[in-house]
Amino acid sequence: MQNFVLTWFNAFVHPKETFVKEKANASWIKAISFIIVAVLIANFFFGIERFVDIHNIGAWSEYYFSSYRISIYFVDLIIVLIFHLFLSVLIRLVKEDKIVKGISGVKEQLYLFSLFVVPLSFLSSIFWILPSVVFHISFRSKSILSILDNQFANNLVWGVCLIFLAILFLYGFYLSALSLMETYKISFIKAVITTVIAFVILLIVIGLFLSFLFMSYEMACEASGDCL
Repeated sequence: MQNFVLTWFNAFVHPKETFVKEKANASWIKAISFIIVAVLIANFFFGIERFVDIHNIGAWSEYYFSSYRISIYFVDLIIVLIFHLFLSVLIRLVKEDKIVKGISGVKEQLYLFSLFVVPLSFLSSIFWILPSVVFHISFRSKSILSILDNQFANNLVWGVCLIFLAILFLYGFYLSALSLMETYKISFIKAVITTVIAFVILLIVIGLFLSFLFMSYEMACEASGDCL
């Protein structure tokens, strides 16, 4: 486990050297396992906010391991896999020699992504829940933040955290581009363009899927007459 943590750290801090070194160690099992770890980390931190509110570790555990949350974990994993399949298809369009065929390179691509997504998930989750946790603790302990104007303090903390989240988001795109460069030996510009296009396509697909679910729900409600 210590070796994995060190590899994740190096992939986040020294991505180029780590990607070159680790590409030969790519495997489906490790890639999917690391992504699952990242998903669990994110959901763990999101659950902390709920735990702070309910002050009951038993209730928090029940929430964290509920069938609903487990289904969310699987959905997150499927979204990541679909995203990388999109990337693999788009790579074929931007690579002039058309060497990349089928799912060739997806294993290495997914594995290199999984190396930095764990620390990225960890840091992003901290900055996402930090404002809620800080204010909950500070107001209960009557710290200096509770003396400040609530709205001003809230905007200040959220503003700082959002800046860090934006930096992490952009850095994540940068790492994704580097991983594509190493996997398929394409230019940085093509790697960035491919990543952006795949991300936009994924958002469109998710949006269409959610719209379909909403429309289906509305039709079911109208048919049953039980709409709220």
